[in-house]
Amino acid sequence: MQGLRIQQDPAYHQLTITHIGTEEVLQTLYDTELGQFYHWLRFYNEPLDYIEVPFNEAYIEIIYVLKPKVLIVINKETVYQFLTRLFGKDALYCMEEVAATFVQGSDLGFSYDIKDFLVKFYNASTRGEALQVYNRWQELIPLNNEGLYKVLEIIEYYLDEILNYFDLRTKKREKVMG
Repeated sequence: MQGLRIQQDPAYHQLTITHIGTEEVLQTLYDTELGQFYHWLRFYNEPLDYIEVPFNEAYIEIIYVLKPKVLIVINKETVYQFLTRLFGKDALYCMEEVAATFVQGSDLGFSYDIKDFLVKFYNASTRGEALQVYNRWQELIPLNNEGLYKVLEIIEYYLDEILNYFDLRTKKREKVMG
């Protein structure tokens, strides 16, 4: 499967486009110039099955317009990096207020702890299972917790692209097996 990875470096206002199979950097652009990205992608004619993207609506919309058959994926690492920036490096592992609260008697052993959710979410073997984990977590989180509500808003907004991670994983397994 042929794929590209788009990464943003906000510190340097750069956008790096990398071929996933070869890890070759194909282009580096300023992330403030959407037109440059549009122009580059418009004339990229190599076979393309998927594109890994950052949390950025503008790039995602350009890809939907120019490459409508390409699977747009927000991968696991991108989600973890985003949450690390949102909460701080140690916060995902040490959120005392959140981690201390565990829903007892749950048949799935769910809490609304972000780390617990992410482990269960990314251990799901299919898109459907991951969506069930997400829906269950969504029911448990207290909406008065600003941090968790922010995570919920972001995941909900980019849910299709996040769940596409599971579709891509399944397609890669199928390609290897047969």
